[in-house]
Amino acid sequence: MMRILSSSYKAILFAVLTASIMSVGIIDHATGTELAFSIFYLFPISIAAWVIGWKTGVFLSIESAFCWYLADILARTIPYSNPLVPVWNAGVRLITFLAITILLAAIRAILYRESLYARIDYLTDAANARSFYEIVDARISLFKRNQQPFSILYLDMDNLKPLNDSRGHAAGDKVLQETVSTLKRTLRPSDVVATNLPSCSRRRTRTVRNAFPPGFKRPSAKIRGNHTGLRTVSES
Repeated sequence: MMRILSSSYKAILFAVLTASIMSVGIIDHATGTELAFSIFYLFPISIAAWVIGWKTGVFLSIESAFCWYLADILARTIPYSNPLVPVWNAGVRLITFLAITILLAAIRAILYRESLYARIDYLTDAANARSFYEIVDARISLFKRNQQPFSILYLDMDNLKPLNDSRGHAAGDKVLQETVSTLKRTLRPSDVVATNLPSCSRRRTRTVRNAFPPGFKRPSAKIRGNHTGLRTVSES
């Protein structure tokens, strides 16, 4: 999954990128009007749009266009034929910077969404097998190092196929969604739904199991026509 930076790290990065744009503007002014420096403004803008967010990218785009405008006006020895020419050029560069900012932010949002969907079940929003095994491996190592107990509860749903056959897959999907929703309301925020209870003792496991609604504790109970029950509990 794509890394999400902390607020402090983003603030430091924002300050560095802002200073880098000012530095580019100073160099742009020092080299005169013959050399084009637009590409060098794009580097901090692109980093900001990709790492921090599109709003920061927009801000740095405006700053870059303004720095280029000042550098062009102060370094030019021959005036433009029309005083609006540098304003027009700065506006064109600003539109270019903004377009790249929006494009990069959109691409990153798509990639983040795809990386997220690769780790969750699209129907229930529960962790899928790939995500579950990654979390379990990491937490088992942590529990061993800290010598803490952990527990895994296994939930088996009976007669789901007959329900799909008799009432359609929409009814089966509804049962799965309600099951996950109920588990999320019952478990702690740090628990992975119906699979992993971090740093949980045997007593805590029984407490959580007993907190489930009656339909989850008796194999003969039904949730809208579907038999459900906790079939096995594995503890270590």
